[in-house]
Amino acid sequence: MERKHTIREMNRVAGKSLTDKIINFLGKDAAKQFFYSPNNYFNNKSPYEICLEGKRASVIDCIEGAKDCSYV
Repeated sequence: MERKHTIREMNRVAGKSLTDKIINFLGKDAAKQFFYSPNNYFNNKSPYEICLEGKRASVIDCIEGAKDCSYV
């Protein structure tokens, strides 16, 4: 059964704390797009895949690094 790209699934895979960080930084729609899309930062893997590999810290580092570069 294929999983849907939902906030609920993000919470399950990434945990509520990381999901909240992503949503607070990007907003819900952009957070889902970011989480489920391949990303150069992760060698064309999605943050979803990175979390499934048990590397949540890498996704946290990505978000924290982006926040540091943000002028918003």
